[in-house]
Amino acid sequence: MVHRPHTGGECLALGSGTSRYAVYIVCDERGGAEKMMKVEILYFEGCPTYLRAEETLRGVLAREGVEADVELVAVDTDEEAQEFRFPGSPTIRLDGEDLFPVPERAGYALGCRMYATPEGLKGSPTATMLRAALAEHNLVPGVS
Repeated sequence: MVHRPHTGGECLALGSGTSRYAVYIVCDERGGAEKMMKVEILYFEGCPTYLRAEETLRGVLAREGVEADVELVAVDTDEEAQEFRFPGSPTIRLDGEDLFPVPERAGYALGCRMYATPEGLKGSPTATMLRAALAEHNLVPGVS
């Protein structure tokens, strides 16, 4: 498939010649195809703070005008925790990358995660922390 930029911020995707239809892909200002950002909140059912983390994250994204597919991902067993490299609940990942990276460890298991906030250790990041992490990924303007 060949992508050719057009005016108006669109790209034309041309098929192999066997199709009668042109497919339009939304492109960013640089002419590349936009991809919906995927945000996952990994949690376990007994976590008392994952819903607060989701609410705070959705609020930050809305205030900043960032469109994202936010998905809650249940981690139900220690085996799944190991498979997902789950450092604790809630863990917020942007396109598979932890927004608040932690050092690798030999083992992962179900458990609560703590965040160092200005008010001390809390069970979820603050709105300011989330905004700063998104700014590090160039998704919102940086804080000056």
